[in-house]
Amino acid sequence: METRSRSFRDDEDWLAYLRDVIARPDAHPDLGAPPGLSTLEAATRGTGHAERLADAALALLESGTDVERAAVQELALHAAPDAAPRLRALLARPELPAAARVWCASELLAVSREDPAGLTALREALADPGDRRAALIAAARHLPEWPVEWVRLAEPDDALLLELWKETPVLRRRAFVEAVVAAGADHHQALIAGARHLVRTSRDQAAPLMKMLAPYLPDPTSGEIVIEAMVGSLRANRKDPRQAELAEHILHRHDIWPKKPGDE
Repeated sequence: METRSRSFRDDEDWLAYLRDVIARPDAHPDLGAPPGLSTLEAATRGTGHAERLADAALALLESGTDVERAAVQELALHAAPDAAPRLRALLARPELPAAARVWCASELLAVSREDPAGLTALREALADPGDRRAALIAAARHLPEWPVEWVRLAEPDDALLLELWKETPVLRRRAFVEAVVAAGADHHQALIAGARHLVRTSRDQAAPLMKMLAPYLPDPTSGEIVIEAMVGSLRANRKDPRQAELAEHILHRHDIWPKKPGDE
């Protein structure tokens, strides 16, 4: 297995390599600029090195320095051997920092669904004041009662609500939209803003969100979102004359077909 300019042996000492990357990032141009452990993780995915990388990362979380523990918190620790008991042991440590606690809980629930230790840690993190972003994202992925009242803890931020929408299991997404609407006008408008952004970046993902938002959107807002979706579809299908004809028809119908200079 290799990255851009670095080959890894079957007997690679991943613990030593991780420590060196964290301590001397500039010495590892093979990981890109700036060097990132996510690049390394992506390169190992689907290979025999993935488990060994996760094992080394979890070892650093268990006994590394503060800098090393912070560096590995975005890696897939649940892929390590015996990940569940090791993550439970970490959660039992009272000195474990709050951010690391949330990540360990999320990783534990990824390998051991509805594990009591992981669920308790997440609920406690959500109950604490302060920045709950990471805990909310983990809750969307793993809490069986999500979204219930947890959505109200999120700031009415379009990027955050859109990320929570993406992390919410498909069968719970309608309940998520309903919970956001019930949380108030600020949350409602923030999710609409997130939907508009999604229309411009991924019309396939935007379609189900817009359909669930439609009952809560008064005209002309709903019409505007439909138009934006169609324009996105047109841009993605420039070579399809049927798409172009349908887009033009809808834009004419809403009287916003763009006029050329000189048109009356």
